[in-house]
Amino acid sequence: MRRDPLRVLDESQITGYREQMGLLNEAQLDFEDLYLELKVFPDAFTEGDQILTIVQGIEQYLRAILREYEVHWRRLGSDGEGRSSFGSLDRLRDFTGSFKVGDYRPTVVHGRNDAVKLIQADLLPIHVAKAAG
Repeated sequence: MRRDPLRVLDESQITGYREQMGLLNEAQLDFEDLYLELKVFPDAFTEGDQILTIVQGIEQYLRAILREYEVHWRRLGSDGEGRSSFGSLDRLRDFTGSFKVGDYRPTVVHGRNDAVKLIQADLLPIHVAKAAG
């Protein structure tokens, strides 16, 4: 049976949503810190500007989900009219929905993979030189 995307969240879903947003907030703050560190040390990596742009995109994506939560959280547990449904949580649906559509895959998954490759390109020659030396 498929879920109705317009269905109002039940209490266990609301509790889980709140808990997960707390964890997501920690991740968003980590990306914000990383972004600020990259801004302070722009020459830390050869492709520092590109890495900075990727990290900023991931941080903004996560922050948008949290902003949506902040707008809707008061209405999640309310009864009757005005109660938020899963269908009204566009950012959450993008984050938890199909991997093939939406912004999650290009922004977070591909962004993370691209940033790791750029960082590795700078770090691997150092590692190889140390191992050979």
